[in-house]
Amino acid sequence: MQKIKKKLTSEQALKRLQNICSKQEKCIFDIKNKLFEWQIDSCQTEKIISTLIEQNFVNEERYTEFFVKDKLNINKWGKRKIEYILKHKQIHERHIKKAFQNIEHNDYKKIIEKEITKKHTSLALNQKNTSVRNKFILKNKILRFAESRGYEMEITLEILNKIVK
Repeated sequence: MQKIKKKLTSEQALKRLQNICSKQEKCIFDIKNKLFEWQIDSCQTEKIISTLIEQNFVNEERYTEFFVKDKLNINKWGKRKIEYILKHKQIHERHIKKAFQNIEHNDYKKIIEKEITKKHTSLALNQKNTSVRNKFILKNKILRFAESRGYEMEITLEILNKIVK
């Protein structure tokens, strides 16, 4: 049985979004999607977004800072993947650059090294012999893993060459 959705007024939508944004950081892209889902017309959408920005419920710079920290420290994503997602969410380039400037390079590199080492260990345990061909396959698998996480190739290769000899 499908539930029939009651159409929200713009005041109800604003209240709901204020409640959501007070609990969790949201960007304008997320807000627009939510308003579209609630079938709020575009004129009202712009007014609601302006109100949320004026009342500091929505702040793209703050959102970007939190997003980068979360995805780096919790999900262990690399800068390339984080940047791709933020660009998809239509976050301005200057916010992305500023958020990345707050990442300590050595800490970032340690996260990548730890993740690549874990992946290497798990793959190496499953590998029976250490022939040149198998080392090539192992490196290839780790490179694909690193690429899927959004790690930069230069950092990945530097770490990989230390680990796999």
